[in-house]
Amino acid sequence: MGLLTKSDRFGNRHHFYQFSLIFLITVLLGLGVFFRFANLETKVFWVDEAATITRVAGYTQAEIIDDLISQDIVDIDTLLSYQRITPERTIQDTFNALLKSPEHAPLYFILTRILVQLTSSSIANIRILSAIFSLLIFPCLYWLARELFASYTVSWIAVSLMSVSPFFVAYAQEARPYSLWTIGLLLMSASFLKALRSNSWQPWIGYIFSTIFAFYTSLFSIFVAIAQGVYLLLLRKNFKFQVMKKYLLAMVIIILAFSPWLIVIFNSTHLVHENTTWMRNYFDFATVIAVWIGSILLIFGDLPLDPNTNPIQIGIILVGSLFLFSSLFLIVSLWNKFSINTHKIISYSGVFCFFIVSILIFNYPSILVNHDYFNPVVIIGTIVALFILMLSAYSSYYLKNKSNTNTWMFIASLILAIPIPLFILDLINQGLSSATPRYLMPSKIGIQLAVAYTFNKYLFLHYDFQSIKTKTFWRAIALLLLTVGIVSCTLNLNKSPIYQKNRNIHNIPIAQIINQQDSPLIFAEADSLMDMLSLSHYLSAQVKFKLINPAENYLSYTNQFENIFILRPSRQLKQYLQADQNIKLESAYIPEIFSLNDIFIELLAIDLK
Repeated sequence: MGLLTKSDRFGNRHHFYQFSLIFLITVLLGLGVFFRFANLETKVFWVDEAATITRVAGYTQAEIIDDLISQDIVDIDTLLSYQRITPERTIQDTFNALLKSPEHAPLYFILTRILVQLTSSSIANIRILSAIFSLLIFPCLYWLARELFASYTVSWIAVSLMSVSPFFVAYAQEARPYSLWTIGLLLMSASFLKALRSNSWQPWIGYIFSTIFAFYTSLFSIFVAIAQGVYLLLLRKNFKFQVMKKYLLAMVIIILAFSPWLIVIFNSTHLVHENTTWMRNYFDFATVIAVWIGSILLIFGDLPLDPNTNPIQIGIILVGSLFLFSSLFLIVSLWNKFSINTHKIISYSGVFCFFIVSILIFNYPSILVNHDYFNPVVIIGTIVALFILMLSAYSSYYLKNKSNTNTWMFIASLILAIPIPLFILDLINQGLSSATPRYLMPSKIGIQLAVAYTFNKYLFLHYDFQSIKTKTFWRAIALLLLTVGIVSCTLNLNKSPIYQKNRNIHNIPIAQIINQQDSPLIFAEADSLMDMLSLSHYLSAQVKFKLINPAENYLSYTNQFENIFILRPSRQLKQYLQADQNIKLESAYIPEIFSLNDIFIELLAIDLK
């Protein structure tokens, strides 16, 4: 009496473990909700969000430019008026503004117009729709994981990872379509898998509607649909001919439903070309690879680096390090006749330090001279980054070897759906569209699913037979990964990540410099209008603004204003002013840049010689 049998003790431990997991998932979901709604008003309102609200308010950039030129000098409230919903501008004006930016699918902007019109045009209200949509990602991701793995535990692990993902939290707080697009991606993926296994038309109807929804949210969804078609073609032997027929008919219906916006795009190709000029910067292979690696890291962690270090350079080091480690791992696997053992991975990982030193010495000797790279923050961040990269790489490998072909090929198609076509376009156009982390949403979802699957296999299956050491090791890995996500989200509570809003991340210090001056006037060219609209939210009422052309008579304003600034001047404007012997240009604020392709906001002060 009072003694428990071995099976009783095991049962008690199992129930306690289940309760702990339920509690942990609940806490993570609670944190996820908190992170997504915390400080919506205080994060930097950057140029893309300014573009969102001006279109939603019914203004095109050309209309604002013409209006400002006709008014000469205006106050800050005038700039803010273009970012408010007013009775004078109806939803028809919103739609007309969207027609001038056909590269952006219209659904998110129309929904935002409806919400803001019912509430107000505050920054928090503009962003809250994205935060609400981000919560709907959880059940959609759960459904996709269930369709892929037929496992409740994989689904809950995936949702837990998503809840504290710093990348998805960051875009849940931005007035852009990315949260809504993520929902569309998950729905079209889950409904596609469900339809493939069904003999009826009902699931295909769900696929049709979800794909139309995704198309009208982001044009990049077209690449995902193409990847699904390639997936079905490669695995056609695994599916009945009727499935292929239903898929082709579904795609015809989807294309017909999306044809109104396709017609808009085809009739406005010149606008698409003009509006996407920034995507055709100088192509840099190293930057693309570094951003891809960084995109993997951002799924799970966004730890800070020292401001004097270059994340692009660190990303290149990580690529080389991971490549060499993978080569070592492959050699070890071949030596052991392709047998993969977790403990061997741990044992040989120590050799990784040798490769890091080799890379630093032979490829990046300048880093050894720069003591900032040996800052504890940099060292810790690099170690965590390597941990995330190795986990992601191993999870992808494990998924490929342990799951069925249909499953791993679908996730592979999801991961590669966007990077491959964008990279090809970049090679053709010499651009950098593939080096934009927010465009790689499908890839991030796929990697999260691979990690969730790996965790599930090591943490839950074969509970009685796995060694205690292996389970303890993977529990520690899972807790460490979740901790990295929580810490990253906490560090970003009061600021925006630099990868998300690097162009306008310095708005507040720039505004502080201007606001402290007496009688300030800001000049800006038409190309910098959206940056000025973004900055206007942080400027005081005394600040005045003037939209200029390069041949402006700048000296005529020196008698009216004590302090004159130029925001983000073009190279031509700088040369014009420097050639004027009566004008003295001084740097008021120049942010540090990490890449020659970075678009940054520079502030110059004009003075008389």
